[in-house]
Amino acid sequence: MGARTHRWSEAAAVTWQLPGAIAEPALLHRGWTAVQRFSHLVAELTEPPVRPSSPPGTSVEAASDDAGQRQVHATLEAAFAGTWDHHLKEASQFLRDEQAATGHDPDLWYLAKCEGVPAAAVIARQLPDQDGWIGWVGTRTAHRGRGLAKLLLQTAFSDLYRRGTTRISLDVDNATGALRLYEAVGMQATYQADQWRYTTVPRLS
Repeated sequence: MGARTHRWSEAAAVTWQLPGAIAEPALLHRGWTAVQRFSHLVAELTEPPVRPSSPPGTSVEAASDDAGQRQVHATLEAAFAGTWDHHLKEASQFLRDEQAATGHDPDLWYLAKCEGVPAAAVIARQLPDQDGWIGWVGTRTAHRGRGLAKLLLQTAFSDLYRRGTTRISLDVDNATGALRLYEAVGMQATYQADQWRYTTVPRLS
């Protein structure tokens, strides 16, 4: 029998650990690497949020109709383009997925425009237990630094509170830098989790 060569493709395994977990030294020793940290944040609303006014040249609009929702989709795709865990979806698929999500309500979709141009978007939900959830929030690169995401979140918080919601949550990848934004609107991290990855090295045998 002649010798046969087998090529093993690269493969990765992923696990989750709380920061500082007892397993961390063993993971490091065996070649695992912590690659991402995620936080779960919650805002407890004890009084009606102030509904902010829009700066000059900026407007906040409900995006409940089909045209508005497609603008939200395009804005979010542009905002998240290039991020490590984002996968492009066509508008029709995106809308189907969102419509199937628990708590979907097109009246909780918001779009911020600068001089009439879609610049940022938020999708909020009201869950069956009356808690609120922020599914998406993103700002196009050219319009960042103007406080648009904060403006949209405050708008969503105000509308959710008016509906009887006093607890609003979301999950965030800490590496995006968005943690400061959420803390600025009164959200606090209730727990965090680190994603660890182990990748096999391709080899010949």
